Amino acid sequence: MTTSQMYTFLTVCRCMSFTEAAASLNLTQSAVSRQISGLESELGFSLLERNNNILALTPAGERIRDGFSLMTNSLESVISEARRIASGVQNVLRIGQLDDQVISEELGRAIRALTNTEQVNITVTRLEPHKLFQLLREGELDVIDMIVHPDNLNPNFNSLVYQQDRPQYLLARSDLLDEVPPVATRHWLAGLARRIPIYLPDPGEVHWPNPKLFSADDIPGASYRDVDSISLMTAVGLCATVANRDNLVAQNPNITLVEIPSSPPVSRCLLWQRDNRNPMVSRLVTAVRAEMSPTEPPIRFDKELLK
Repeated sequence: MTTSQMYTFLTVCRCMSFTEAAASLNLTQSAVSRQISGLESELGFSLLERNNNILALTPAGERIRDGFSLMTNSLESVISEARRIASGVQNVLRIGQLDDQVISEELGRAIRALTNTEQVNITVTRLEPHKLFQLLREGELDVIDMIVHPDNLNPNFNSLVYQQDRPQYLLARSDLLDEVPPVATRHWLAGLARRIPIYLPDPGEVHWPNPKLFSADDIPGASYRDVDSISLMTAVGLCATVANRDNLVAQNPNITLVEIPSSPPVSRCLLWQRDNRNPMVSRLVTAVRAEMSPTEPPIRFDKELLK
């Protein structure tokens, strides 16, 4: 059995046609047919049923397809790693982040410190929370950097909380604000909502482990809207919203942040698989610990302040 036979069989499984598979592989149809026949002969059973030029996988063929997929994925990962080693880059660190967040100051400094002492190839992938966790479980990411409500930390992963009890803010374009109080009050929020919409992410669209949402009842005049449009609408001045300081919109110089009292506290943390053997993960965690600010007593607000 050769890798060529494995890739040819997987291509036939994807196309379910010898003709299309041959075109995809830049081979003749007879060459594809010979490789599949040789594979079936070596294995001692049929992989494909051929009825009136219509191909279908046998139950055994389905199992071989799944096994070959795992084998080729593993092989490609090894080859990719070998290429990095051959090019002189032996250490790899794959970091995942929420798609609407920026790299924190602590993580940025830790990465710079790491690259100053290690020859490491670092990649950052930004996705939705549930996709990040899927890639982390599958070993496609080494560590996630995430904003999370403390109650939602996943006990199945190792974690390092390096920012605690961060407040949330009302975000709005500066030219839409007649006044900028140091802390939002219920009266001020109600007045702002009469002039521009205040939108919160629709709770039906937000996947765990995003921070606990405000209720529209907590923000006078607020209503829900789809997650994807809120950031853009806030940036161009069509609405205001609530987010943490590390949100991409909060980094916009035209956006003003007004702290919301009684906001659900959020933390920023690193999460990684307990059985992850990549030595760069522990080195990153050590570097982040070295950059952590001294812990300050959390400031708590009472909802009475909003009245």
